Amino acid sequence: MPEPVVGLYIFDSHGRILLIRTPKLDNKWMVPGGHIERGEYISDAARREALEETGIRVKPLGVFAVAESPSATAGRFARRHFIYFETVCKALGTKVKLDGKEAVAYDWFAAKDAVKLVKFPLVRRIISDCSRQMASGKIKYVGILRQKNAGL
Repeated sequence: MPEPVVGLYIFDSHGRILLIRTPKLDNKWMVPGGHIERGEYISDAARREALEETGIRVKPLGVFAVAESPSATAGRFARRHFIYFETVCKALGTKVKLDGKEAVAYDWFAAKDAVKLVKFPLVRRIISDCSRQMASGKIKYVGILRQKNAGL
């Protein structure tokens, strides 16, 4: 059964993006995010996940991309089918309070630095495209992106 999740591309007023280190991915740098609960809107899931993992209140600006990984093959994510709603959010503050379970470290990064730290090519692409569009003042929906294997 497919599992809908949100990826949170949280930008502060300086155009920096928030990355966390998460035990879910061997403490690698990643954007926050998590499952969309039954009956929950994507924007509500984005607000909830941001608050739960980072303690930050956010204003979801929209879904930047939809991505799919129907065949994650490794570790605890083996044989799971994820549908990602990659959501751009404006941070309503920058004081982070990590939950200590899903997020164990954080920092705010310029997009060019964040792209170097994130392992997953699709996330790097979204960070780069989204930050470029935000700088121009015009964000647009990218489309549906397919990912054969997330390597998770």
